[in-house]
Order: sequence, then structure tokens, then C-alpha cells
Amino acid sequence: MKWDNKHCVYVLCEEKEQFTTHKNKCRSLYVGQTKDWHQRHQKYQNINLKNNEIIKKLAKHFKIRKIDMIKKSELRNIKIRILISNNFVDNDYREETESYLIKRLNPLLNVAKRDGIFERNYKKFKKNHPITTFEIYKEHCEEYFWEWYESRKDIGNTETIYHPTKRMYVNRSSCFGEEAEDIQFNRKYQTWFWETNKLQHTYELWRTNKEKWEKELKFR
Repeated sequence: MKWDNKHCVYVLCEEKEQFTTHKNKCRSLYVGQTKDWHQRHQKYQNINLKNNEIIKKLAKHFKIRKIDMIKKSELRNIKIRILISNNFVDNDYREETESYLIKRLNPLLNVAKRDGIFERNYKKFKKNHPITTFEIYKEHCEEYFWEWYESRKDIGNTETIYHPTKRMYVNRSSCFGEEAEDIQFNRKYQTWFWETNKLQHTYELWRTNKEKWEKELKFR
């Protein structure tokens, strides 16, 4: 089978058990899916720990204030397994396979444990397509905003950052600096979701026509 190097489902696992436990089958850390593997892979391979997506997820899960506490050697312990199929160009089927793996593997860092009903036969899957939930929709909204926010070149280049609750500028690389970044991100995301795009009203459009939904998104 010839792969387009874009559409796939992937599993991030530890080679040796470090963060995971026996509850996480195959030492799985995270299950995801993408329509652009090259772009997604770069986010996991970034040697700058502060910009590495899996390191950010680990830090958030374990409530580690300073990302530098996670060593680069621990990053090398993480391996990626890719599942490919010609049918993964279908967003719904790709997401359903992701859901199935989350349910089976119980990866450490997936927040939503989706009850996927996996069908190996693609035609049967299309006939018995499962219902998509609003919680999954909100997760996807945050992923869209996160990718746009992280790709911006006009933020994160200063030594200090304003801390909204302390009402003062703090060193960006300090614990308070990372806290300020999280607060600012969350506030901007909430505004983007509820006010800029009013995404609470576009769930059905997202569920039935994701391409049109994406085109109508506003980021400014």
C-alpha cells in the first residue's frame, strides 16, 4: 500500500516504563490522529523542550511548573508507532480508529476516553457511523486554536511577560512566567471560542461539514 505521508493514526509509547504504569497498555503515552503527519511529527521531535508538544502534555499532566525538569534523555525514551490506511483520508474513520485505540490502550495523556466502536470493514463502519459528542468537539476546537497560537511569530520573544493575577511583569522562563503563559493562553482561547467565533453554536456544522467549518474560523 502506498502511503500519502499525511493521513494516519499514531501512538506515542515509552520504550522503558518511566511515566506510564501497568494501567497504560503497551506503555502508551498518547494516541492521536492527523491529516498532515509531517507537520505533526515536527511538534513531537522538537529538541527545544518548551516547544515539544508531548513534553508540554507531560508537564501539564504531572503539574510540573518548569518544563526543564523533564530531561532530554526522557524524550529519547519515547517512540512513535504509526498506523496507516488508504481509508484514513476519511476524517470520521480516522477519528474512530483513534477513539478505539484510546479505549483499548488507556494512554496516560489522553483526557477524553472515547468509546469508539471500531469496524475493520470500512463499508460497515460507514453504515454504522457512531455519534460524535460535544465534548469531542470542544477538544478539537482547542487543538485548532493551539496549533494557530503556537505557530505565531509575534509572541514569546520577550524576556518578560505580564502576569494577569499578580498584575506585574515576570521573567518568562520562571515558574511565574510559565503560569502567566497558561493564564494568557486560556483567556485568549475562551474569548476565541465563545465570542470571536461563537463556536458553541456551530457544533452541527462541524459534525456534518468540517471543511466548511474550518474555512469560517476566525483567528483575529
